[in-house]
Amino acid sequence: MKKKLIIVLTSTIILVVLSYFAIKNNSVNDSLNKTATNTLPKSTVIAKDDNLTLSFMQLENNEENMIYSPLSIKYALNMLREGANGKTKEELDNVLGNIKLNGYENIENVLSIANSVFIKDTFEKNISPEYIDKLNSVYGADVFPDSFSNAERINKWISDKTYNEITDLIKDDDIDSNTVMFLINAVAMDMKWENKFDVNDEKEETFYYKDGSADTVNMLVNTFHYENIGFSDEDDIQSITMPYKKYGDTQFEFIAIMPKKKTLHDFIKDSTLESIDEIINNQCDLSADNVSGHSLELHIPGFKYEYELSIVDDLKALEVNEVFTIDADLSEILKSKASDLYVDDIKHKAKIELTSEGTKAVAATSVEINKKSCAMMKDHVLHFNKPFMYIIRDTETKDIFFIGTLYNPQ
Repeated sequence: MKKKLIIVLTSTIILVVLSYFAIKNNSVNDSLNKTATNTLPKSTVIAKDDNLTLSFMQLENNEENMIYSPLSIKYALNMLREGANGKTKEELDNVLGNIKLNGYENIENVLSIANSVFIKDTFEKNISPEYIDKLNSVYGADVFPDSFSNAERINKWISDKTYNEITDLIKDDDIDSNTVMFLINAVAMDMKWENKFDVNDEKEETFYYKDGSADTVNMLVNTFHYENIGFSDEDDIQSITMPYKKYGDTQFEFIAIMPKKKTLHDFIKDSTLESIDEIINNQCDLSADNVSGHSLELHIPGFKYEYELSIVDDLKALEVNEVFTIDADLSEILKSKASDLYVDDIKHKAKIELTSEGTKAVAATSVEINKKSCAMMKDHVLHFNKPFMYIIRDTETKDIFFIGTLYNPQ
C-alpha cells in the first residue's frame, strides 16, 4: 500500500540572478539609442564571497511579505562600480566581491534581463566614452540621452522590460536640475511549472500567522510520484524544490523552506547561503530508486504581492557610505576624471505572482547619479501553512533570481 508524504509551506525565499549582454561601440555618441542584443555570454560562476544575496532579507527581516532580486541589484551596483575609484570603489568591492555574472539568453515572454543608461542630453558631452563602452560590452546596456523633464521615458523602458508590471519606479520629482544619469537594471520571468497544479484540486485550508492566529486561505495541491522533485521533512524544517518547464537550455526551480521549530524571522537571521545550500543538497529525490513507490502531496498557497527595498539604508548598514556623499569618487564616468558626481538615490522594487500555472516575477533597480552642488523514507504530505521563505534559481548555475518570504498569502 502506498504511503503519502504531505508538505505544507507557508513562507518562501526567491532568488534571481541576472546576466549580461554583449555589444561594443566606440564612443558615447555611437552608443546612444543602441539596443542590446538578446544573447548573454556565459561567464564563470559567482564567487563565494557573495555578501549581498541574503543581506537585504536579513536587514529588512520585519516579518512581512518581501521579495527582491539579488541579481538585479548586483547588475546595477556593478555598473556603478565601473565608474568608481578610491574609497568609493573599495566600499562597493567589499559588498560585491569578485562577482562574475552568468550569461543568459532572453526568451520572449518567458525571461528578460536588461540594462540601460539614461544620460541628461545637455550633460552627454562630459561622459567618458570608455565608461559607456564598458557598460555596452560587459553589461549590454542600452544608452539613451534624455531631457530629464520628467520620468516618463525611463519608466516606459522599465515597464517594457518587466512585462508592464513595474510602471512607476522613478517619480517626476525624483529628478531635479542636478540629475545627470540613471543606471537601470530590469529582470522578469514568467515560467510555467513542469508539473502543473490542477485547479480542481485546490482546497480552502488553514494558514497560521506568526502571532499564532489563523485564517482560511486557498491552497494549491499537487501529488507527485516519480517526478524530479526534491524534498525534506525533518523535525526542524521542511523544504521542497520544484522545477519550471525547460525553455531551450534554461530551466529554473522554485525552492520553499519552512522552519518548524524556529520562527521564520530567527531562521533567516541565523542563515547563510552555505546553510541554505546544505538544506537543498540534503533533500530526498522523489525520482530516486530508493523512493520508488512512494508519493509526495504538496499543499502551498498561491500568492501575489510587491515589495520595495529601503536599499540606501541597507547599503549604508553594509558600510557603503561614501558614494552617497560629497566625497564620492565616480571619476571614471567623466572625461575629465573629476570627482564631480555622487549617488543621490537607489531604488529597488519587485513583484511576484505564484499560481497553479506557474510564477511571474519581475524586479527593477535604479541608481540616480547627480552632479555635486555645493526525513525517514515514507509517503509524506507537506503543508506549507505558516510563514516560509522561497527561492527561484537556475537549476544549472544555481544563480538566484528571486528570494522572498511569505507571511500572509491573502
